[in-house]
This record gives sequence, C-alpha cells and structure tokens, in this order.
Amino acid sequence: MFTLRRLSSLAAIFPLGFFLLEHLTTNSMALGPNGVANYNEAVHRIYTIPFLVVFELLLIYLPLLFHSLVGIFILSRTSTPVVQYSSMGSFRYLLQRVTGIVVLSFITYHVVTIRLPILLHHQPIVFDTMMLKLASPMVLLFYLFGTLAVCYHFAHGLWSSLITWGVTVSDSSQKISLRCSFVLMLVLTFVSWITIANFAFHNRTMPWGVGAILNFVNAHLFGGVS
Repeated sequence: MFTLRRLSSLAAIFPLGFFLLEHLTTNSMALGPNGVANYNEAVHRIYTIPFLVVFELLLIYLPLLFHSLVGIFILSRTSTPVVQYSSMGSFRYLLQRVTGIVVLSFITYHVVTIRLPILLHHQPIVFDTMMLKLASPMVLLFYLFGTLAVCYHFAHGLWSSLITWGVTVSDSSQKISLRCSFVLMLVLTFVSWITIANFAFHNRTMPWGVGAILNFVNAHLFGGVS
C-alpha cells in the first residue's frame, strides 16, 4: 500500500502535474489583444510534435489511469474513519476524494468531446473551438467547477505527496506547505477561470465583474485591452 501511494503521488506530480502547468500556460496564451493568434500558434506547435499520440498515451493517459485506479483501490481499502482527524482535516480528506471523482469525470468529458473528435478528424483545436463550446452556460459552469476541482486536487495532493515522500515531517513544515498549497490552488484557479472566461465571452457581452478583471489582466500583463 505504501509503495502504491508513493508511485501514485509521483505520477500525479510528474508527468501529470507538469502537463497541467503546461496546459494552463498554453491556454493562458489566449489572453491579451493578440490572444487568438497566439493561442492558435501555440496549439499548432504542439500538434506538429512527432508521435504526439504516443507521448500523450505514455505521459498523460496511462499515468492518469494508474493514478485513478490506485486512488480507487486505496479508497476501497481504507477503513480509518475521517472523524479521527481535526474537523478541517476531515473536510480536506473528504474533499480530496470527492474532487478526485469530479476530476476524472471532467477529464473524461474533455477528452471525449474535444481531443477525441480532433484526433479522429485530424483537425487541431483552435480558439473558436473552445469559444463555441463554452458559449453554452451549462458547459461553462461545468468547466468552472471541473477546473476548480482539478486545481484543488493537484495542490492538496502535492501537499500530501510531500508528507508521503518524507519531505515535510514536522507539524510546522506541514502547516507551511499546506498554506503554500492553498495559495497555489488559488493561483491556478484564477488562471484557469480567467482563461475560460476569455474563451466564453470573446466578442460577447461580459458580466461587469468578468469584463473588469479581463481588462485589468490584459492591460497590466499583455499591454492591451480586449
């Protein structure tokens, strides 16, 4: 069980964690006055990588499958009640498992509705693909909820991985890393949500709060206003 936990946490950090950061970085290129062209160019470069499908299978899908199966196995074998932890610890324990289910459902939906059709039709994703998909309010809400679950699951999983690998042993180091993981979750969620909003409301009337945030990001980080 201990070895499985270590291998599963390792897969969650590399390659899955690295892929998450790369994916968010690529998507964030859609921000700014030249976001459409920058995003399409970045995606085009990815799709020109030789043997891309093989890399995806070995570095994304198989590690994700392994991490998911190990998580389900550990959860089915866990008999320790969460009430033995502090109330907040019990909440995080439960939330990590709930978000794991949400993340798996979200990624499956994303792959089936975005990646698979593109793979079958040999047509790379472009800005308009995501813009049209996120035009649906239900899909938009699902993506917001799904990315929040992804960011929490990754950040909190990173915190628990540091404990699993013996990096943070003392209570003080675990408290510090917990705070850092919370900040990481907030940053990743903000990047995810602002990028999703940029896709969803491109050339559309935006809610005031969304428009103000997007304009602030574009003006201060990209030198322009959308």
